[in-house]
Amino acid sequence: MTESYDKIDTVQRKIHLAQDNLIHKLDSVVDLRSTLLRKGLTEIERLSSLKYQYTTSQEELITAYDAQNVLDIVGVIFLVFGITGLFKTQDIQDEISKRQINDKEPYYPYCQSCGKKFSSTQPYGTKKDGSFNKAFCFECLELGDYKESDLTWEKVKESSSLPNAKRNWFTNRKILKRLKTSERWKEDKYV
Repeated sequence: MTESYDKIDTVQRKIHLAQDNLIHKLDSVVDLRSTLLRKGLTEIERLSSLKYQYTTSQEELITAYDAQNVLDIVGVIFLVFGITGLFKTQDIQDEISKRQINDKEPYYPYCQSCGKKFSSTQPYGTKKDGSFNKAFCFECLELGDYKESDLTWEKVKESSSLPNAKRNWFTNRKILKRLKTSERWKEDKYV
């Protein structure tokens, strides 16, 4: 009987050892499982975080893209208004320049009646108010009236084409050409 107790005892020890081994292996499996679960959860959290970052980045990109589109549209609108403003400003400046030019008396280097060149010895004629008329000399215009009011273009042409000891044919021709386009003798104001 002792032998059978020894055998039972040995079998029981082997069973206990097998149970201990099994428990130890189960504990290892449980530890491995919990480690894997922890790692899996950590990985899931990391992936979730990455997904959140990706989603946030995507939303930020969409928002930034929308903002860029709005800025582009606003920029184009400002560009159009700026160019329009430049043209308007240029038109206004042109109009001001035209008015200033029209308000200014024209400059004449020669008398518009006799063709003599203005100088310190050949002063300007006068208007009715006594101010200078910078188009005519004092020999042709005095207080707004021509000194020779009955003078015609034909008479001027004849007197200019007559031979003169001081002038040659070239000078006569030059004077006639100058007189033909002068204000008093101009036939067509738009020539």
